[in-house]
Amino acid sequence: EFITSLLILGNTLSKSSLTINENVNINLKSQVIEYFTTLAIQIFENFSVWKYQIDYEKYQIGINIISFLKQIVQVKISVANNTNNSVFEVFEPSLKKIVNSFLVGDINDLRAVSPLLLTIEQLSNPKMKLLTTSRSGLMAHRWISECFEFSTQIVQLRSLSRANLPSNLERELYSNLINLINVYLFNTSFRKQLLNLLTKLIQSNWNDKPPSVLTHLRTTHSIILLNCLYEDISTPTSNSDLKVALLNFLASTMENNQKGLSLFLITGTILPDAKSVVSEGKYSLFRLLRSLVANITDYTGKLTYHLLKSMLLCLSIWHGSCSDNDDMTFVEKLLDIIKNNTIAESAEPNLWKVEIIAKTVEIISLYLFVSRGKCKKCESKIFNLLNSSDFLHSLEAKFKIKLRDEQSIKLISEKFSKFSNGKFQLGQFLHIEQSK
Repeated sequence: EFITSLLILGNTLSKSSLTINENVNINLKSQVIEYFTTLAIQIFENFSVWKYQIDYEKYQIGINIISFLKQIVQVKISVANNTNNSVFEVFEPSLKKIVNSFLVGDINDLRAVSPLLLTIEQLSNPKMKLLTTSRSGLMAHRWISECFEFSTQIVQLRSLSRANLPSNLERELYSNLINLINVYLFNTSFRKQLLNLLTKLIQSNWNDKPPSVLTHLRTTHSIILLNCLYEDISTPTSNSDLKVALLNFLASTMENNQKGLSLFLITGTILPDAKSVVSEGKYSLFRLLRSLVANITDYTGKLTYHLLKSMLLCLSIWHGSCSDNDDMTFVEKLLDIIKNNTIAESAEPNLWKVEIIAKTVEIISLYLFVSRGKCKKCESKIFNLLNSSDFLHSLEAKFKIKLRDEQSIKLISEKFSKFSNGKFQLGQFLHIEQSK
């Protein structure tokens, strides 16, 4: 109870340090937080093997430690490279201790991360059952969630602090990918957190070519992963946050040099290379995403954006077969989004609308490139819209920029010119109207 109370005190002091209080010396606050950080790490390295009179006391200690450490790591993630502020100054010494303990990469030291890896190993056992009807079960459930969230933070922290030095934690996570997929299979409660962890793991930087997820999973667990992802995204009752996490994971495999896994998930078939032309397998995510796009009803939401982004990446990676019969409803829906998803002039931001229209236009452009005259009916539908007088008249409104000052207009114009290597100027394409 004493250790738990001490950790709760540390959490309270850490939270209070997130606000600027000139009555308390910054160095004093920093020293106190650093003391609690050292204590928390030392306890975390050993508490899993302690003996407890009450089961849930172990989970209480672990939860309080992770809660404390997460606050500190989140400060770094939030400020990223903008570290010139007094809040970061308070937590900087503590953050260095966390980096030096949890992101060890040059020596074989797993002390700090062993409780996280042990939890994954235990959870991958299908015989492990979590009964959330008891206090101990509820605490265990929260502890597991905290482990996944903290592991995700630590992997993200490495990209911000030690970009070129992969950590032992990341290497162990790759080695334990089969266990992670077993966790996904047997424990539906933690699927979103697990997908977030895998996404950050795939996005992390490596000195040379990153480890291959497909190689580590091997055939059996690659198929298990594909089947689980297919069911989760196709089931109407699946939580939208889970679907967004799933689409983010799929996008990360395609954006971060995981070509083997990408092609397998897209086609549902093991392919030798991206140019191989075969029919999609039963669980092809490409075919599923195409069907989901064809049935979009929400033209403004976050899930729709991530669905279109993943579809675009699929098209850009795998130039599979296209046909008028399979693609007609898909293309018609894309054209409908362009025609009907207007950007209203209002005080409320239309960010998702803008992103959705942008992704839709990119998909249409890429589809024309991939089709190359093979799908004449679909192409005809697209060109009918592009050449219609209503669409042409709407372009000025779609490309109009309303800004409050000349400096912003100048900055955007300079970026546009730089992007086109000086060949084009923004004024050639946009009607710029300065708002009054």
